[in-house]
Amino acid sequence: MGDRYTEDIYNDFIQYKNKVYSQSNMTYRKYKDVINPNNYKRGIKGDKYQLDHKYSVVQGWIDKIPIEIMSSIHNLEMLTITENNKKRINCSISKEELYELCKKNIWPKKTFHIYTDERGKIHG
Repeated sequence: MGDRYTEDIYNDFIQYKNKVYSQSNMTYRKYKDVINPNNYKRGIKGDKYQLDHKYSVVQGWIDKIPIEIMSSIHNLEMLTITENNKKRINCSISKEELYELCKKNIWPKKTFHIYTDERGKIHG
C-alpha cells in the first residue's frame, strides 16, 4: 500500500501544480502590465526573470489553497532566476496576507467564501 499511496500523493501534487501553472500563465498574459510593468525578459538561463508564486505552489498544495487563489494576480511576481532559485519552495507572503488581498480585491461578489473561524484561522 505504501508505494501506491506515495504515487497517488505525487500524482495529486503534479496535477495541482500543472493546473496552478496553467492558470498562472493565463493570469500573467491578462495582467502582464501589472505583474511585469518593466517588461523583464522571461527565461530559464542568464539574466532573465521568472514568474514566481509568492505563496509557493508546494505550500499551496499542502494547505489546499484553491487554484484560483494560487494563480491570482496577488500571488504572482517577477524574480530574477537567482532570486527565484534562492527562494525555492519558501513563501514571501503568508497565507493570511494572500487571502486578505484576494478577499479585498478579486472576489467581492463571487460565491467563493473566505472566512475566519473562532481561533482566527483563515479558511477558503
